[in-house]
Amino acid sequence: MHDYDAAIQFLLHRVNYERAHADSLRGETLKLGRMQRLLERIGHPEKKIPVVHIAGTKGKGSTSTMVANLLRGAGLSVGLFTSPHIHRLEERFTVNGELPCEEEVRQLVEDLVPVIEQMDREGPEWHVTFFEAVTAMAWMHYIRKQVQIAVLEVGLGGRLDSTNICQPLVCVITNISRDHTQILGATTDLIAREKAGIIKASVPVVSGVLDELARPVIAAIAKERDAPLWQLGEQLFCRSLDERSPDDPARRQIAVSATNAPWGDGEVLSQVPLLGKHQELNTTLALFAGLLAWEKWRGTHDGQNWLAVRENSDDGNRDRMVAGLERSVWPGRIERIPGKPPIILDPAHNWASMNALFDTLQDEFKDCRLTVIFGTTRDKDVSGLMRLVRHHADRLILTKYQENPRGVSVQELSIVARTISDQPFLTAATPMEALAMARNVCGQSSDHQFNDLIVITGSFYLIAEVRGSILAGQ
Repeated sequence: MHDYDAAIQFLLHRVNYERAHADSLRGETLKLGRMQRLLERIGHPEKKIPVVHIAGTKGKGSTSTMVANLLRGAGLSVGLFTSPHIHRLEERFTVNGELPCEEEVRQLVEDLVPVIEQMDREGPEWHVTFFEAVTAMAWMHYIRKQVQIAVLEVGLGGRLDSTNICQPLVCVITNISRDHTQILGATTDLIAREKAGIIKASVPVVSGVLDELARPVIAAIAKERDAPLWQLGEQLFCRSLDERSPDDPARRQIAVSATNAPWGDGEVLSQVPLLGKHQELNTTLALFAGLLAWEKWRGTHDGQNWLAVRENSDDGNRDRMVAGLERSVWPGRIERIPGKPPIILDPAHNWASMNALFDTLQDEFKDCRLTVIFGTTRDKDVSGLMRLVRHHADRLILTKYQENPRGVSVQELSIVARTISDQPFLTAATPMEALAMARNVCGQSSDHQFNDLIVITGSFYLIAEVRGSILAGQ
């Protein structure tokens, strides 16, 4: 690899299911054999770093970020693995919030190429995919940076995800709803079975699953694997405090309690760093799982059981960890870009996330007229998402992102929109044309009763494509 660009091109030419059409994705597409062989040949880095492993349909990215920041507050060196990226590939594997530099990325790819090429020669079934290669790079980078603990967000599903070859201290499953149904199953109980595939024998599980079909599946698999379970609403509790943060009125405050909690009896108070009522639950999961992982990490290094370690818990250190969580930011997720009118970016792409987005808008941006730019992906419930958007949008602009072939065409979106409602809508060939159109429509408004708000949603790829241009002032 002569330079950074050559390294990135090598990765992009691997099979990449993030760019594949939905029809090519099936459950049998995902296998762990390649990842196991790849990690074996680079020295099993996954066996050298303990992990907090996080799966779920919704909220796993923000929960992962908060857990990582909490553990950094304890003074640990923390690796964070998330996907997909917004602007640069190296966003996927950070250490203490810092991206690897271009030379580090180049060197990681150069060191990995001989292993990948050898596996290529062993047959098509051993051809390493883009996601597998990046996951291996993350492990290599964490070893070289002497990371003490890593937080891994599952890419897709759980049971057969490349991240599932790890040594977790704690497993977390956030809320579950219907998504990627052609791979994970058509009902939430089937999807829950795939997500619960991350549960390991005797490893604690923290679950925020609320769906009535999914909850018993998580509980049954945890019991089968003798994994202690803290289920939100049963062993883990979140109490919303009426008052907002005195430092930032936009921030909610919660009190978290649990049976057999790592901090003992009583509640731990925390601000919710991210917008939205649903983030109270994600913050609860992150707070509990992070503190539990910290006590287990301490127990491992002190040669004690974590229950014994917690008796000597340092409240001051816990306060620093909570403060670390409270500093969390998660770009592109209900992110507010100031301006006239302001813009909200959110990659909502299933019913649960789209409902959470509009619930948040109604709560945080009262009396705003919503101009929604919508584009989505072929493996999503396009009709269901469109119904939700049409119900809430005062104005609707349909578009298609350009840098990933999985986008639904404007023509197809228009057909769906017309079958749902006779309300008028606009179309734009590209996201930036849609944004210019939205700004123009808002600027022409003569009704000053409402404040205008532009909302861009429907796909992570749409957000990734447009965010850089917005921040660059285009």
